[in-house]
Amino acid sequence: MVQEKTMIITGSSKLSISPDITRLSFGIKTQETCYEQTLSYLSDNAESLINVLTLNNFLEKEIKTTRYSIHRWTKYENGQEHHLGYEGEHIC
Repeated sequence: MVQEKTMIITGSSKLSISPDITRLSFGIKTQETCYEQTLSYLSDNAESLINVLTLNNFLEKEIKTTRYSIHRWTKYENGQEHHLGYEGEHIC
């Protein structure tokens, strides 16, 4: 009679690694009556946002603008266009 040989193997494994990239998105939006106010608001608030992020250990060189726009803010009523000001957006 041939005796069967059995090998039993048990084990476990765990792997933990830090992510090599994390993406966060922050946005600043405004509606102002004139272009200069819109530009100033976006600029001042983006600077404040970057300051807060760098104080919380984000590297300034890693903070990138992904979208920036300023366009006319208009409203159409009874077929008439009404210029209300400018809408601005800065996404980091």
